[in-house]
Amino acid sequence: MKRLLSLLALLTTFAGWAPAQEDQQQDQLEAYFRAARMALRDGPRDRYAVDAASELAGTTPAEILSWVQRETDWVPYEGVLRGASGVLMDRLGNDWDRALLLAALCEHAGITARLATAPWTEAALTGLGDRIDAGTAPLPESQRNVDLKEFAQAARLPQAALEASAESLRWQRQDAHDRANAQVEATTAKLLAVLGHVEPGESAESAPLLPSTGDLHVWVEVLRGEEWVSLDPIDRAAVPGTSCMVAATTVEPSEIDEALYHRLTFRAVAEGWVGTKREEHVLVELSARAAETVGETLEFVMSPLTTQPEMQGAANASDLGDYYKELAAGETQWLATFVFRDEQVFDRGIRCDGSVNESPQMSMTGKAVERAADLIGGLGRAGGGKREALGYTAQWLEIVREGPGLAPSTERRVIFDLVGPLARKAGGERPELLPVDALARNVTLLGASRLLPMACDIPDAYVSRRSLYAIWQQKDFFERVAEEPALPSEELVGLIGELETFDGLLWGMGRARQAWNSRLASFISESQLVIHHERPRIGADGSVLVESGVDVVWNARTHFDPGADGFATGIREGVLDTAAEALLLQAFQPGGARSLSLAAFHGELQVVRDAEALAEAAAAWPADVQLRMARDLASGHVLALPKREVEGLSDWELGYWRVDPTTGACLGMGGQGWGAAVAQEMVENTVMVAFAINTIVIIGQFGQCVAGSTTPAGDAKCVRSLVCSAVLALTGIVVANPIVGAVGGGLCALV
Repeated sequence: MKRLLSLLALLTTFAGWAPAQEDQQQDQLEAYFRAARMALRDGPRDRYAVDAASELAGTTPAEILSWVQRETDWVPYEGVLRGASGVLMDRLGNDWDRALLLAALCEHAGITARLATAPWTEAALTGLGDRIDAGTAPLPESQRNVDLKEFAQAARLPQAALEASAESLRWQRQDAHDRANAQVEATTAKLLAVLGHVEPGESAESAPLLPSTGDLHVWVEVLRGEEWVSLDPIDRAAVPGTSCMVAATTVEPSEIDEALYHRLTFRAVAEGWVGTKREEHVLVELSARAAETVGETLEFVMSPLTTQPEMQGAANASDLGDYYKELAAGETQWLATFVFRDEQVFDRGIRCDGSVNESPQMSMTGKAVERAADLIGGLGRAGGGKREALGYTAQWLEIVREGPGLAPSTERRVIFDLVGPLARKAGGERPELLPVDALARNVTLLGASRLLPMACDIPDAYVSRRSLYAIWQQKDFFERVAEEPALPSEELVGLIGELETFDGLLWGMGRARQAWNSRLASFISESQLVIHHERPRIGADGSVLVESGVDVVWNARTHFDPGADGFATGIREGVLDTAAEALLLQAFQPGGARSLSLAAFHGELQVVRDAEALAEAAAAWPADVQLRMARDLASGHVLALPKREVEGLSDWELGYWRVDPTTGACLGMGGQGWGAAVAQEMVENTVMVAFAINTIVIIGQFGQCVAGSTTPAGDAKCVRSLVCSAVLALTGIVVANPIVGAVGGGLCALV
């Protein structure tokens, strides 16, 4: 069975269709998928694929060395972070990562290679300053302007329409850039002023980026005959056989000490109660080198194990919110699951009474037996009135970042919390809970969190290809719908279950800093992480709402120019992240309510540096948010709070700035512990998902659409825009590649 664990937030950006005749649809489909195939085939791949870069780099050691020297720049950080693919992506790397790229290119060309290392000496560093390319990556050779006329002719597409689509995309990108930077400049100045930051004078000296004495220098040696010959990319004047150093040790690329790798560990941590005893359980753990996550996303879901959700059930439901609540009320246990590189990683389940299931059953028979055992054991339904069903009181996503030269950093993101940080800190017995709390918990667990680790900056070419591939994967679906516009709803449900998706909001956030920052002055030197949370909850009136938020977990970067005002740069980039969160949410989820963007806040800010100031400034803020702020202060951060009326506002409507007073690293924090920008909509107005292993179970918007349709043709109309909107939203706002947008735009206009 084809695995699809999520369909995330593909909102209808274009509300109307202009249906074409069947023959015309077929012709247009052929043209646009021909264009998609051409763009995938001919588009640049050397920004992420070693085999594609090898075709440009050549086949001799001299050619390969020259290409790496010319195409990549050196930047300082410790250990293995990017790997070969990461260096290709943003064309930056330290000794380790550039050497790994050089070795990979050599191996691809059939040249035996190994790594050589030696500590830098003062003598070796003398004179290197004018021979090292550091700090600014050059424009790749393969990046070129697309000839739209030639492309249109080859793909047999209307040139005028293609050019109009490309121009529209350029305009949208420029508009987003202008709006983001207008917010960023004003808010950065305000934050710097309230923090009391004074810009360095003009006399500040700018020291060149250079390695330090004692740091480990790494380069490549290749076997020529019986002799090992040095290839040292750090010196732009170096040729095969010359190196700044004499090797002290050598190592195979596959045998690098694990301690030298940057690593991310992801854990699902649940809280359960046994009587009055509180316990935390690690349900599943996934650990990966940062270099292994380059260009990949992870998903975190709590999969229901008792009920068997069905897409057809959602399609036939008269009220989608009621269907969600009914589904949630019937669940008695959950399985924490990470999905990475199409592999599902799971271990232990947790029951709604808070007890851990060490051997969760994955088969339908096993699930039925477990549910019967639950009932016999008196656990009852999750929505029932038994106190035992309320022992599962919190779920967190915990991420640990480690790396050479870095103190381990741990962040938790709450999935749900029935107890609250303040009550938990106070200790004692579990607070009294009600059946409605269990229902709220289970509804929230039907959502998902998708994670984008970033060991390097992501190039346009890579995001373009992924978004275009999302269209290409739907080829059979679109062709079938075009051939038979009046498919039975049951068959449409089956077709939808085969669709693949692309989280344009998440990838757009990963790309936004470079796309919208006209003066990018920093680079990634430690693992970064962005999360897209998509979580339903029950509103005050009993309706099912969906909260979608972009959560920047880590964004501290290292500056190209050590003599520049790094503090101000850090503030500006943090503000840009927060502006991007809000702008992307607006683009991908134009309906519903959204929290006020911190970057667009025009009122006064107040700085909080200690507990006494926090008690005064945040007296009206929710107690749990105050506790989170106090923890930020205790970790050495300074806070900047908007002066605004907070009475009546929920956690998701609140936000504040968290600033590292030493480096200027800045994050916009939301009251709920995510990012500062959150969108909230009725479940009927968004594409929502519930999760089960190997099953796509609910698609909210399309389920409602199909349920409200009276004809098979109406059913078909409900699903024809499934893929297009997310691809277009991303290409129009973030990605510069006009071919991707034109192909996607044509497909959306068609259906």
